[in-house]
Amino acid sequence: MNVSYPVIKKYFSAITGIVINDDIFGSAAEMSYMLTLSIFPLMISFMAMFSFLGNTSFVTQGLDELARFAPAEVIIVIKAVLKEVVMLKGRSVVAIVGFLTTLYLASNSISVIIKCLNKSDDINDKRSFIYKKLLSLTMVFVYAFFLFLSVNLIVFGRTILNLVSTYIRFIPIETSQLILFLRWPATFVLIFVIAAISYYILPAAKRKIINVFPGAAFFTIFWMLGSLLFSVYINNFGSYNKVYGSITAFAILMIWLYFTSIIILLGGTINRKL
Repeated sequence: MNVSYPVIKKYFSAITGIVINDDIFGSAAEMSYMLTLSIFPLMISFMAMFSFLGNTSFVTQGLDELARFAPAEVIIVIKAVLKEVVMLKGRSVVAIVGFLTTLYLASNSISVIIKCLNKSDDINDKRSFIYKKLLSLTMVFVYAFFLFLSVNLIVFGRTILNLVSTYIRFIPIETSQLILFLRWPATFVLIFVIAAISYYILPAAKRKIINVFPGAAFFTIFWMLGSLLFSVYINNFGSYNKVYGSITAFAILMIWLYFTSIIILLGGTINRKL
């Protein structure tokens, strides 16, 4: 234990040095601002793609489950915007152009993650603009697919259980509770996988896939735990409405995205030092 302590201390000192010298918190502020502008086009794109994968109502149900982690005000803002927009109601040229435009805007959120991860890596990204934009667009579809899987695991876990019960007459209560509980570890694994894919593909730095696992694990654990604690605080003890008034929900959205940005960049920093 005494032998490894200096190594651990040196490692965390190096991480702290990178966070301070590379202004990770400043990059996270820029990133959260851009994500605030992009999150609504991103969710609208998800709605459009969910209309092909299943049903647009899945997004609403998924947001209800996300409320377990994210502050209620964040979900209220996103839902309010989504209610104002109807995507792909028809198959007109206008609807298709509208979807493509929204998809392009949504990809901006991925582009800013690429930029900030490269800054965290202290590397000059020499990849072309077109390559990075195509990568961003591709990742929007990848995120939508993983979100679709997560929503189905969380929301329809009970539905799946009811389906199984039609073939098995008696399912012990303990088994039912176990099946419902396993939805969350499965969701954790999905978040970990998409985080690992992001850390592996998005930055310009080339790494082995196994080398991004620590950062992905850090992001998954601390994002889920931090978001849950932040949500509990906001929903029960926060008094932001006394400070921000009618824009409280947007202020909380930006704070939550700022926290998310910090965790993303810290995960990238951890990978950089391995």
